[in-house]
Amino acid sequence: TAKVAKGSDYSATITSPTVVGYAPDQPVVQVNASEETTYTVYYKPVEVEFTVKHYQQNVDDDNYTLFETETKQGFTESPVGGKLATTYEGFYPLLYDTTTKIAADGSTVVEIYYDRYYYLMNFDLDGGYGVEPIYARYGALISVGTPTKPGYSFNGWNPKLPTTMPVVPKDAQPYKATWKAGSADYLVQYWLENANDANYSYDTSRS
Repeated sequence: TAKVAKGSDYSATITSPTVVGYAPDQPVVQVNASEETTYTVYYKPVEVEFTVKHYQQNVDDDNYTLFETETKQGFTESPVGGKLATTYEGFYPLLYDTTTKIAADGSTVVEIYYDRYYYLMNFDLDGGYGVEPIYARYGALISVGTPTKPGYSFNGWNPKLPTTMPVVPKDAQPYKATWKAGSADYLVQYWLENANDANYSYDTSRS
């Protein structure tokens, strides 16, 4: 505001004040008046920064660990929206408040949490036994026993087993046990035809 004598002219160059998160439609106002006059400046939201933090569920418990922090941009006082989640292998995002408004001063922080998928690992024992399917979180340590098959020694898995639970597609083939044939004892028996009938009588045997 300015007060001047009645009937005189007033001229001035006025810089529009700064409003955090907003931009004036007239950065500078040229005042040239000889009577009472009001000049109006309109401010519109501008893009400001806000922070998104991504937390991943731990393997061994239900707590979460900060995995990644990124900076996003949005218009002042607009909602952050529902497209902030990131795709991580073996994880799915939980719901977060998409209506949170973006503060003009850049102080807004959005936290998104991701749970681990559970996967089922199947085994084809090819006639053996002693190993059950494993149902575990993505990334969990894998511990598989040694299967057994009479007359054979275990020769490994095809494909090779991972050390932690991988992403297992629904149509994934089971891990197949491979075997190496071993040695076994056997017995040969000799039977001689009888002289007086069509039957046979035991004679001897060898192992």
